[in-house]
Amino acid sequence: MPARKTRQYVTAAVESLTIAIELFNRPSPAGREHATVMMAAHAFEMLLKAAIYEERRKVQFSGSDRSFDFGKCVSVAETSLGIIDAGDRVVLLALNLDPPSGFGERRPE
Repeated sequence: MPARKTRQYVTAAVESLTIAIELFNRPSPAGREHATVMMAAHAFEMLLKAAIYEERRKVQFSGSDRSFDFGKCVSVAETSLGIIDAGDRVVLLALNLDPPSGFGERRPE
């Protein structure tokens, strides 16, 4: 039987995917693409965390209380757990819309 934390991650994933579908199907096009992809990425992150937690019983960086980010979840799922392949990694990372640090910041004139 899956751990309670695993079930919580799966529940969060289902909720995020449901919201992504609702956003995609809404009548107003404002922000549809961005919001849909953002919620789909969150759903996949929660599913990967569920798989990682079920295998390792932790989804945190060593010596920290900060949980794995999306990129780390993808990396662990591919290299340590073997549940995704290189093609899956490419597709999943394409969902990650977080810009690099400092991207888009205005520089003082």
